[in-house]
Amino acid sequence: MVVMKSLANRNGHAQKGGALIIMALILLLAGTTALFTVLNGNGVQIERDKRTATILADAKIALIGLSIKAVSAGTRPGNLIIPDALSESSPDYDGTADGGCLDVTKILTNGLPLINSDINMRCLGRLPWKDLGISIHAPSKSIPSDKDPSESDVSGIMPWYAVSANLVDPTCLAVLNSNTLNLTITNPPPATLDCTGATLPYPWLTVRDNSGNIVSNRVAAAIFVPGAVRGTQSRSSTSLSAASQYLDTLVVPTGCATPCVPGTYSNADMDNDFIMASESMPLAMTSNFNDQLVYITIDELMAAVEKRVAQEATSQLRSYYLASSVTPANRFYPYAANLGYQGQSCVQGLNSGSLPLPICNCSGSKCDCAFPATIKFTSDQNYSLNNGACTYTAKVCSCTGLGSCARVSTPKRNLICSGTGTCVSNVAGTFNYTPSLPIDSTSMSGSGSCAVVGATATCSGAGNVSVDGSTNQCAQPQLTINSFPAWFSENGWKHFIYYAKGNLTVGTSGASSLVVSSGSTLIGQVRPSNQIQDYLDKPAPAPYGVTIFDAIGTPRTSTYNDQMFIVAP
Repeated sequence: MVVMKSLANRNGHAQKGGALIIMALILLLAGTTALFTVLNGNGVQIERDKRTATILADAKIALIGLSIKAVSAGTRPGNLIIPDALSESSPDYDGTADGGCLDVTKILTNGLPLINSDINMRCLGRLPWKDLGISIHAPSKSIPSDKDPSESDVSGIMPWYAVSANLVDPTCLAVLNSNTLNLTITNPPPATLDCTGATLPYPWLTVRDNSGNIVSNRVAAAIFVPGAVRGTQSRSSTSLSAASQYLDTLVVPTGCATPCVPGTYSNADMDNDFIMASESMPLAMTSNFNDQLVYITIDELMAAVEKRVAQEATSQLRSYYLASSVTPANRFYPYAANLGYQGQSCVQGLNSGSLPLPICNCSGSKCDCAFPATIKFTSDQNYSLNNGACTYTAKVCSCTGLGSCARVSTPKRNLICSGTGTCVSNVAGTFNYTPSLPIDSTSMSGSGSCAVVGATATCSGAGNVSVDGSTNQCAQPQLTINSFPAWFSENGWKHFIYYAKGNLTVGTSGASSLVVSSGSTLIGQVRPSNQIQDYLDKPAPAPYGVTIFDAIGTPRTSTYNDQMFIVAP
């Protein structure tokens, strides 16, 4: 008996030991499984973040690229594409831009129907990825109701997109160039659209950080990737949803850690105010917020546009050079025009200044001239309002600087003149141009639909007004404005290009021809002007700006926005 008891005890101890080992293995397995689950979850999150970052970066590049391309009729560098909204009779996110933007007064119908050129316009929708030529993933039409899975986008992969209405409404912001950067919107914003050209018609977008602080209030466009469903959002695979089912809201509570701006911020509420936050931040987690956002400021976009403009001038100068003689050794670049001289005709022996172009280049509704001058436009209806340096008498609006005339009753009419002398009407009519500086009447000539009588040029359609080169002692022909694209003239870009030729030094490199994009006017600068320092930002005496220039790629700052481009080494 004693022996048996001993064996039993040993068996009992063995069973208990085995059970402990098994329990330990179970706990180890459970812990390992949990560890791998965490690691796998982190890996999925990392891969998702990588994919999202790629989508956002590709979308930003594509938007800027399409904006500066602007080669189709009626487009201009700086405009951005309209978002894709559920505007079709059969609602559809088809990856293409729609014909207008949302109406903020139509909250109950998610901003529909779309509107154009209205103070209530809010441009928010899906990114028109097909128009931009980018691929998000491989679409398929093989699901029920013939809806592309990229449309319902249950997983929140497809980007959303908001853009300032300033960049989709050229009928109101008639002239878009570097000086647009210096325009501001009336505060508080007007109840009706102001298309006078003296102010911005629409606000830029605002982007905030996760504490509600403003990161930038000069945003041209914002791009979002919504991510997975959060909170009460619902995305059906068979029906399409508006922005609120994709874009999130973040609450910054009262008593938040400073600096902060308490409030409720929604990326879907059509208020032109957006928020960016990492979903791992405490406030984002509390608010179930997982939108990821990148943005493009108007300053960033305009820097790219200015580069595009300078490249256009560079291309025209190279074409001029090649056409100047069939013998390579005899080829030349044109002489420059005087700065601040509205004729912009070449001056014999002048190697630096403005591009040598005609005084005016006009179409039926647009005329790019230059102040100081008097520019008159005769419309088909009487005007009833004037602004700035413009006055009216019946159908005739007369401008000597920045200003506008308008008829507010139907049929509406408006003429807007920029401070540099680019005037745009919403209907065709007749322009009269009388330069303030004395010009011999025999020195002006017109072409196309432009004719000169005395010291006044009249343009009833497309045509140019030039100053005869022989009067200015310039034997070389001028550049032909007609060889430039229409947007170059219509948006007054000739006033933002400084030109030089000769034995030049650009940084540490040599060049025989150069153009400088002078950018918007900075504090203390006035244009038009005959002073180099009003066009070039480095406060240095000659020969800077004559034969010596800063290096290509000199960093831009708040007090320096010149961009140099070598035409020929």
